[in-house]
Amino acid sequence: MSSKIGVRSPAVIYSCLIKNNSDAEVDVQIEFAGTHDHHAEKADIEIAKGEEQRIDEKEFQHDETDSKYHKTVESIRVRRYDGSVIELKQPFEGVSSPSKDWVFEITDQAIKSIGPK
Repeated sequence: MSSKIGVRSPAVIYSCLIKNNSDAEVDVQIEFAGTHDHHAEKADIEIAKGEEQRIDEKEFQHDETDSKYHKTVESIRVRRYDGSVIELKQPFEGVSSPSKDWVFEITDQAIKSIGPK
C-alpha cells in the first residue's frame, strides 16, 4: 500500500491586469516580493476611469548563479481622488496555483480578485 503526499503549488500571482471600473482616476501601488526583503519592489501607476493597465512579471537573481526567479504580487493599494485608500493583500481570492495575467477590478468600494483573462 503506498500513500501519496501531495505538495500544493503556491497560490501566487506573477503578473496581472488591473481594471479601473470606479468613477474616477486612481493611483495604484503594486507591491512585489522575492525570497528576501531586498527583492521587494513597488510599482506606482495611475489608471484613468474606465481604463486598464497590465503589470508585467518582475524577475530577480537569488544567488551567484544565473538562475532567474519571479517576484510575486503581494498587495495592491489604491488611493482614490478623495484621499481614501483601499487595499487587497495576498492571499487573493480564487488563486489556487501560480498565475499570470490575473485580473483585478477596482470599483468605488473595493478591489476585486476576478481571475485569469
